[in-house]
Amino acid sequence: MLKKENRLKKESSFQWVFRRSKPVFFDNLVFRVVPAKKTATGPVSDLSRFGLVISAKTEKSAVRRNAIRRYLYSLIKEFLPSIREGIDVVVVIKKSFTLPLNSDEIRRRFRRGGELAGIFRTTRQ
Repeated sequence: MLKKENRLKKESSFQWVFRRSKPVFFDNLVFRVVPAKKTATGPVSDLSRFGLVISAKTEKSAVRRNAIRRYLYSLIKEFLPSIREGIDVVVVIKKSFTLPLNSDEIRRRFRRGGELAGIFRTTRQ
């Protein structure tokens, strides 16, 4: 599971990202990325924070919604070393993934969508 400091937890944090970002669509994922806002105690954090949104309209079963959420959080944890610091990201799942969950396909979609949204560090040659 992704650490608490790397997760968006409050409704106000989600709303802040939604108001200040433009959506980047890829397959059934929508990425919304903004620079992290200053905290009340000090400057912008170097941590990247993530939130996931899966509507009950998208996936009726709470068990499946939570399974998808857990899997995507584990993907984010895996990709965290290659993700830029100081950004807030909300990932919205627009259509449910097909059963059974094909982890390689979900990983490929997440990686490609994240690249289009610019959440990964650029490699300099």
